[in-house]
Amino acid sequence: DDEIEDDEIEDDEIDDLPYGSEVKRLNERILGNLVVVAKEKLENGEKVGSVYEKYKRHVRELSFKDGLKEIPSLQGCKSLSSVTIPDSVTSIGDEAFIGCENLSSVVIPDSVTSIGDYAFEWCISLSSVVIPDSVTRIGDYTFYGCGSLSSVTIPDSVTSIGDGAFMWCNSLSSVVIPDSVTSIGDEAFMWCYLKTIYVRGDVEKVRELFKNKNVPQDVAFERVSS
Repeated sequence: DDEIEDDEIEDDEIDDLPYGSEVKRLNERILGNLVVVAKEKLENGEKVGSVYEKYKRHVRELSFKDGLKEIPSLQGCKSLSSVTIPDSVTSIGDEAFIGCENLSSVVIPDSVTSIGDYAFEWCISLSSVVIPDSVTRIGDYTFYGCGSLSSVTIPDSVTSIGDGAFMWCNSLSSVVIPDSVTSIGDEAFMWCYLKTIYVRGDVEKVRELFKNKNVPQDVAFERVSS
C-alpha cells in the first residue's frame, strides 16, 4: 500500500474520525517533538538524516551554536523566518539558505569572509541583508531570485562578484559598488532593472567592469564618497 503522508489528512477530516480530537492532539505533540529534534540538529550544523528530513519545513527560527564555522545547506526549511549567526562562522556555505522563502532579513557577522554559491537563491522574501566588510567574495548565483531585495551595498573588502549573483532580483533598482571589485561575473545583475550604480572610487573602472553584463543601457553611474 502507498504510505499516507502526515499532511495529506485535513484537520476537519481527523475531527470526524472516532477519537479524532485525541488523535490530532497526539499528532501535534509528536510533530512538535520531531521538529524540535530537527531544529537542534540544524543549529549544531549536523545533517538531520532521513528520519527528520521532512520536518525541517516546520522550523521557523534557528540560533546556530557558537563554535560553528560554516552554515550548511538548509534547503527545505521553507518556514524559516529568523536566523542568528554567531561570530564563530567564517563561511556561509553553498546553498546555505536556498529556497528559504520566508526569510526576510539576515545579519551576517564580521567573522564571515565568504558567501557561497546559491547561498540565498530563491529567498523570495529577503528584503534586507547586511554584508560585512570582512567578505571578500560573493559567489555564483548567491542572491539569485531574491525578488524582494530592493537595495544592496557591496563593502570595500569584496574583490569578486560571481556569475548571476543578483540575477532576477527584480526589485533591485540601485547598488553600491566599491572600486575594490576587480571581477563581475556574467549576468551578475541581469533582470534587476537597475537605474543607478553608485560607485565608491573610480567610476570609469567600475563602468568598464559592467560592459556586456546585461544591465540596462541607460543605467546611471554616480560617484559616492561612502
